[in-house]
Amino acid sequence: MAAAVDVAPAHQSHASSSSLELEDATEHTHDSPAWSVQMLVEKGVKDVPSRYVRHSSLHSDLPVIEDYSVELPVIDYGKMQGEHGDEETAKFFKALDDWGFLQLVNHGLTEGLIDRTLDVARNFFQLPVSEKQKYFAPDPNVPVEGYARINIVDGLMDWGDTMMMNGDVLVLCKDKTDCSDWNHLPEMFRDTMATYARETHTLGLKMMKLMGDAIGMADVEETGGPQGLQLAFNFYPPCPQPELVLGISAHTDPQTFSFLIQDQPGLHVLNNGRWVLARPIPDALIVNIGDQLEILSNGKYKSIMHRVRVSSEYKRFIVGSFLRPSLDAVIGPDPKIIDDEHPSLYKPIKYGDYMGDGIDYGFLEKRIVNKVMIQA
Repeated sequence: MAAAVDVAPAHQSHASSSSLELEDATEHTHDSPAWSVQMLVEKGVKDVPSRYVRHSSLHSDLPVIEDYSVELPVIDYGKMQGEHGDEETAKFFKALDDWGFLQLVNHGLTEGLIDRTLDVARNFFQLPVSEKQKYFAPDPNVPVEGYARINIVDGLMDWGDTMMMNGDVLVLCKDKTDCSDWNHLPEMFRDTMATYARETHTLGLKMMKLMGDAIGMADVEETGGPQGLQLAFNFYPPCPQPELVLGISAHTDPQTFSFLIQDQPGLHVLNNGRWVLARPIPDALIVNIGDQLEILSNGKYKSIMHRVRVSSEYKRFIVGSFLRPSLDAVIGPDPKIIDDEHPSLYKPIKYGDYMGDGIDYGFLEKRIVNKVMIQA
């Protein structure tokens, strides 16, 4: 999924400066930003500009399974909660071990909420530029918050736009119902997104507690601090030459725990040396482990590489909900699962520093995870 980011102010993205050299002659005004792929497509681009072209990309030589002959595991969360949920729970943990990704159905979110949330994403990008410009990110190359380009990896742009939203207040202040000051979305969209934020946050904490209990970890919020939330709308317009670009380059999610919803095919998950296309399942949540949970669990749970391909035929939307620590939280392996036989495999690092390094150097090949691993 989208490499949604939040970053400590002390860090400055190298990609931000290099991207200025890569901008072509596309008209750039406040009303018509050159960084917007949506604007590029709406102007009728026929050939992909060079700043989006990836002649090679991470693991691009691996086979791709797109016929659904191999699929992400599908887990029924309601069955897991039932009187005889042991079998489904065992399937859940096997999915985590084998894939680090799964599709969750019967998850208990308010009926119709997923469809309404996808509609909010579509409706946002259908707004006129004069309205969307109210939400432009201060730096479109570093989408900490607001409407911006989706990603820059090693100086090249990915084929998509994003709208990043900070949901910390909504999920950390449980009694807060007035979202009038939540200015990360137009007012007409706020109620739906506030509900989606709170419900996915609650579900994520429950699932991480289940995972922690299984390996003897303390509660995630005890070791990793209170978990806030970041939300993202990602829009992938049709591309005239989709074989030349990526919607999002291969990466792991740097936060703790992620939920994704998608309306069209495009998400590829790396599994056993191949890219596997995730089938869109109505009303399902795609679940995956983030880097911080890998570190907290001392590698018992692994974050997994994934990417997004785009189409020449259809537009595509993803909504991401990412549980995350505060920028000041220091994340390291949970002491409860560390002993002489199971030493720490990762060095503690402040989450803000982790995110800053990721912005500077990218999350490709788990670069930042590998940076904090203790070498034998």
